[in-house]
Amino acid sequence: MVITEARTDFPVGTGHSLWCEPPRGTAFAKNERKVLLWSKEPWTAEDRIDHDGLDQTRFISATTQTSIGPIRVLGVCIPWNMAEVKYPIDEKRQPWELHIKYLEVLANLTRDLQTPTVIAGDFNQQVPYVGYGSREAAQVLDTAFSPMTIATAGQVPGATRPGIDHVALSRHLTASKVWGWPSKLNGDRLSDHEGAGLEVGLSVSDQPSCLQ
Repeated sequence: MVITEARTDFPVGTGHSLWCEPPRGTAFAKNERKVLLWSKEPWTAEDRIDHDGLDQTRFISATTQTSIGPIRVLGVCIPWNMAEVKYPIDEKRQPWELHIKYLEVLANLTRDLQTPTVIAGDFNQQVPYVGYGSREAAQVLDTAFSPMTIATAGQVPGATRPGIDHVALSRHLTASKVWGWPSKLNGDRLSDHEGAGLEVGLSVSDQPSCLQ
């Protein structure tokens, strides 16, 4: 699981959790994080490093073992369009400035993926672009994820509207099933986002070949 805007004490029970660095600013509790990873299996090759400007309070990556082999997971929380505009932390930002900057740096990580990789989290954009928001930001997002497939594009089955939380897969992987769930359950609001999930397998080109 990749959970955004989470707490370090969630989820509880069995499994293994990782989370990014604490959020910037002072309006957050000590256990709040922008991104949390959870897996049934232990995480390895954990990476919290600031990749040439990638905000490490909104990014974390690690590798976990699965039934189809090791998968690299990048958890992201791409800044929303008004991040640090009205309430600047170090300097006043323009709308979409931090969002676009994050995507430009992320593009360096997606350019040549050699292992099965999943990028999941809050993209803070509908995919594909439907005329709402910034066309420039949509184009930068398309460029950043052009080597991947955003399996949750559009309105996925089970969701009530197109989401902004997405899952992108490298060429090594394919989604055999995609679903979503609404932000309300039995009248209770769980989130302001729609949830998304998928079942993932190896793409045909990455299936082990049989020896004759």
